[in-house]
Amino acid sequence: MSARTPAHAARIAYLGPPGTYSHESCLRRYGRAVTLLPHANFDDVLSALEGASRGRADAALLPVENSIEGPVTQSLDQLARHAHLAIVESFCMAIRNCLLARPGLALGGIGCVYSHPQALAQSRQWLARHLPGARIIAAASTAEAARLAAAEPAAAAIAGELAGRLHGLRALALDTQDHAANTTRFVVVRRQQATAKAVAPRAGDEQRAMLHVVLPNRPGALLHALQPFQTANLNLTFIQSRPLAGRPWEYGFFIEVQISGHERAFQSVLDFLGAFMERCQLLGRYKFSRQPLR
Repeated sequence: MSARTPAHAARIAYLGPPGTYSHESCLRRYGRAVTLLPHANFDDVLSALEGASRGRADAALLPVENSIEGPVTQSLDQLARHAHLAIVESFCMAIRNCLLARPGLALGGIGCVYSHPQALAQSRQWLARHLPGARIIAAASTAEAARLAAAEPAAAAIAGELAGRLHGLRALALDTQDHAANTTRFVVVRRQQATAKAVAPRAGDEQRAMLHVVLPNRPGALLHALQPFQTANLNLTFIQSRPLAGRPWEYGFFIEVQISGHERAFQSVLDFLGAFMERCQLLGRYKFSRQPLR
């Protein structure tokens, strides 16, 4: 078994189909000694951990943030809805978008380009500069974009090289992203009762925690919620508001905080928020790896 593969996590659920960046991140993080389980949407990915779908998983992997396009809000929403799951790890992967097409198709012959909206947004300027006349068409995933491009004689896809290999496409251009430092952050999620078996953090690892909080609807509630972090000298690394389902114009907040060396202070803040907030859900305490996988 690969040294990078935890012995307790043999089956990993991810957002498929094969060839997505989620698939590639699983291969880079765990190698090929695990069984990878592709799912059609983020809800199915997490439901695989709860036994609600065929092929129960030991862990699930979700993208949560891109350095160019920002939060992956669908992932965040699902993390808040699956209360019995917890984040146990977060890592980054460098994203290299490529223009893929069938062998023999030249740049001048491309009539349309498929990709996931995030990848299209990451390559917006490149596409405008090099393919100004091509139709830009959103696809369900970068892997699905590659499949569509393989089926059409004048189509191309923005996707990763893995998707190109799986669908018999060649790269007409590498690194089409508009910013070189194009990185996506992923989280690894487990059932709460399984988190105690997760790989223990090593000395020097950066430790973070993520909360989902729903504030009382009154003036100053957000300031009141954030003030304890400053008092405890805890650094916030991420904050994102999201609409609450069924409650128009009301919002929950995802808050990520560095807790390395400050676990007791963080627990005090957590206790305070639990008493003050309408809802305060701890989504996990986890190791964060800042260096991107390549």
